[in-house]
Amino acid sequence: MQNPEARWKSRGHFFAAAAEAMRRILVERARRVAGVKHGGGRQRLAMDAAELTFDTDPAEMLAIDEALAELQRLRPRTCQVTKLRYFAGLTV
Repeated sequence: MQNPEARWKSRGHFFAAAAEAMRRILVERARRVAGVKHGGGRQRLAMDAAELTFDTDPAEMLAIDEALAELQRLRPRTCQVTKLRYFAGLTV
């Protein structure tokens, strides 16, 4: 549910939030798919065409998340630009 107090400061703020949200969605999905409790390597086929397509290997997505966490620690601005390009599809 959206907070009525939340306001976007700029387009950049919106895209930064969108990229971070996409990263979190993909990482959580990768964790769930990779989990033994949820079938490990088995994949559920959904009939809903609106579902998010997930073509990246879960192990690769988790490695990307770890790399981004380290990059955030070392170079926060570079990390933010990387997330915008990778998860939001923005260009220079």
